[in-house]
Parts: sequence; structure tokens; C-alpha cells
Amino acid sequence: MAFDKELIISKTSKLEVAGNTIVKGLERALANFEKLVIANSSKFAVTNSAEIAIAKENIKALLVESGYYKEVGKLVNVEYQTAINESYKTYKSMYGKSLQFSDKSLSELNITKQLDINKFGTIANNTVDKINSGLIELQYGTITQKELVTELIGKTAGTTLNQAKTQVHTGLQGYYRSSNVDLAKDAGIDRYEYVGPIDGVTRDFCIDHVGEIKTLAEWDALDNGQLSPVSIYGGGYNCRHQLVGVE
Repeated sequence: MAFDKELIISKTSKLEVAGNTIVKGLERALANFEKLVIANSSKFAVTNSAEIAIAKENIKALLVESGYYKEVGKLVNVEYQTAINESYKTYKSMYGKSLQFSDKSLSELNITKQLDINKFGTIANNTVDKINSGLIELQYGTITQKELVTELIGKTAGTTLNQAKTQVHTGLQGYYRSSNVDLAKDAGIDRYEYVGPIDGVTRDFCIDHVGEIKTLAEWDALDNGQLSPVSIYGGGYNCRHQLVGVE
């Protein structure tokens, strides 16, 4: 069935813009977190295991105060819902009727959302652990305050932002991809076309498969070289391509 592929591409671009807005919010939050840690580093005395645990909880509290989790909440509670809404609109424009998720698919999408929240939690926990280790080194004199600020806190916040940025775009586009697949699957459709842009940053995997139509099993049998399955991750991290169900 013919459909407006440029419309699909425009929808993924819209989600990419929304993801960039979240990333900017995370950038502000992590800059704030960096300042909070530096301002409070002298208060985190660490000499025994009990104080290490307390220090970690204090660092976590600063991450909450920075607004990090607020931005994660915007992503999974607002933008993920936008992705589902775009799926409804996509198929309504294609088939002239509204498709509906099964209870099973809705449950699976909720699980996906929770797993993505957990991934942001893992990124945060790794950040807290690194900074806490630096504070311990500072207490024992193995690094200076200057080294803590420039070599550890700043670099750690930068790494956290890069990892969170990847998760924002991978998660949001993946959620849209999953909702597209599930809506079609629940309507009894099992043929999917690989749709998306071909430009200077398009992966070879995506270039090779744009325009192809396969069953879901055939798509998931492919190896994109990064993340599987294709029905969730497309060509891998930050992929902007979608699987759209076609009759």
C-alpha cells in the first residue's frame, strides 16, 4: 500500500527535535549538578564505610535537586506519549481508520518505558559512584581539590550528558518504532517497510534496507551491528528510521 513516506520522516524529525529539547534540559541540570557538587564537596567527609554510604546519598540528593530526574520524567511521561499519538495518526492517515493496541501491547510498552527509566537510573548511579570515589580520594589526599573539580567532576558530568543524550534519542525513537510495530501487529499486519532519511549520517545498515518490506520475523533476524532487535532499535543507537506496517 502506498503511503506518505515524507510524513513518516517528518514525524521522526519532530521527535528528534523534542529529544533535543530534553537534552538541553539535561545539559542545564548537569551543569547545575556540577556546581552543587563543587559547592558541597568540603561537606562530604569520608573516613569509613558508613560515611561513604551517607556521602553517596547526599550526592544522589544533589542530582535530584539539579533537575536531572525532572527532565527524564518529561521524556517518558510526555514525549513517549507523543510518540504513541504519532503512531495513531500515522495509521489513521494510511488506512482511514483508527487502529488500537491490545492489552498485551500496552503492557509491553509500559515495560519498555520502565526499562528506559532504569537506564537513566544506571547512568545516574555510575555518575554518583565516580564522584563519590573522587571525594574519597580527596579526603585521603591522593588528589587535590583542583583535580577533583577539573579532572573528575567536570569530565564525569560531561560523560553523563553524552550517555543520557544517546539514551534520550535511542529511547524516544525506539518507543515510536515499537508503537508503530505493535499497532500494526495488533491489526493483523505482518509486513513492515523500513522508512527514513538517507543523508550524511545514515548508517550503511539503514541505507541498505530503506524501502524494503519484510515480515517482523525477517527484520528481527537481521544484525544491525549494535542493538537488537531491529523492530525496537532499527539500525542501532540514535536511529531515526521506522518500521511501518503495510498491507
